Amino acid sequence: MIRLALPLIALVVTGCAYDHRPGHRPRPPHLDRQCTDRGLGSLMGQRRSPGVERRARQLSGARTVRWLRPNSAATMDFRTDRLNLNLDRNDRIVSARCG
Repeated sequence: MIRLALPLIALVVTGCAYDHRPGHRPRPPHLDRQCTDRGLGSLMGQRRSPGVERRARQLSGARTVRWLRPNSAATMDFRTDRLNLNLDRNDRIVSARCG
């Protein structure tokens, strides 16, 4: 009897955690924060470092920073909370964009 009751209780508990209103979809956490790539010109030419990353997050409002070296592989997913910093072969920033 208990073997049958436990899965049923788990199903009921998890079903209560979801908002079933028509048309309602929970927002992923990364959509709550917006990145802006305007005003990042002061970062161009700077070498990759924790301090530069911290400054880039402050200026852009991004939650995360992704460093992209030449010919590096990157996912194509668009994230409104992420700043992409493109580097040259000497690890200096050559461009910045959100996504």
